[in-house]
Amino acid sequence: MSRKRQRHRKTGKVLFVFVVLVFVGILCLGNPKGLLDLEPEEVRTLRQKETVQTDAGHQEYYFHLLDEEEQKIYREMLDGIRERQEEIYLTTADENLISKAYHAVLKDHSELFWVHNRKNVYTTSYKGDAYCRFSPGYIYTEAEITEITAAMEQAFTEVNGQITEETDTYDKVKAVYSYLIDLAEYESSDDSGIFWKKRAVCAGYARAVQYLLERMDVACIYVEGDSKDSDEGHAWDIVEIDGQYYYVDATNGDQPGFLQGDAVQLAEHK
Repeated sequence: MSRKRQRHRKTGKVLFVFVVLVFVGILCLGNPKGLLDLEPEEVRTLRQKETVQTDAGHQEYYFHLLDEEEQKIYREMLDGIRERQEEIYLTTADENLISKAYHAVLKDHSELFWVHNRKNVYTTSYKGDAYCRFSPGYIYTEAEITEITAAMEQAFTEVNGQITEETDTYDKVKAVYSYLIDLAEYESSDDSGIFWKKRAVCAGYARAVQYLLERMDVACIYVEGDSKDSDEGHAWDIVEIDGQYYYVDATNGDQPGFLQGDAVQLAEHK
């Protein structure tokens, strides 16, 4: 090989290295922390955002059980879901943390009926990244969401029409309980919707109780678990009346009483 060709190769290598160094320098100028800290602008903005501790009209019982990092992810999810984003940037890639926050959001916010309540979460991330894109999954079209929202508002208007300034918490809970029993039938169906199709399973009843009572400023917690002496999943609610907590199980609406004793001690549910 001639010395001239060797000099050309060496010159080419030097130019390549020089171009790479210039490129790296430009990137680092825009990001003083270095290449490893490069993140999308959306993620950098989220990291600077403070975590709001309250949300008007919602008790958010499960939010307040989370630690500080989990609460931040909860808020990031909630904002994205309300905007019906298909992919939501989150400031973590920890799927266990994401799953915990996701199911807390769904238990606290029964108005988010269009979100898929699935066991597993779906994210897109890359090795070494401390963020991800979260895909919640939506089960209704925009037209269906509009129709269901109108049905929910109509239901609230009807039951709220029974409430006066003198109505106490006990009677508010009873009004919601009786209204839902008369409104819907228990039925498992792919298109079930207690306000929309007038049929639902236990989760639909329990979420409807929570939705209506929170609209009336009554503290209500949505609960999932198993019925006593059974491994079959069930859902119900806990309400606070005069400082005491009670179970409300609208699914079993044929029972003589609508309040099920002291929620702390009652063994009907577990």
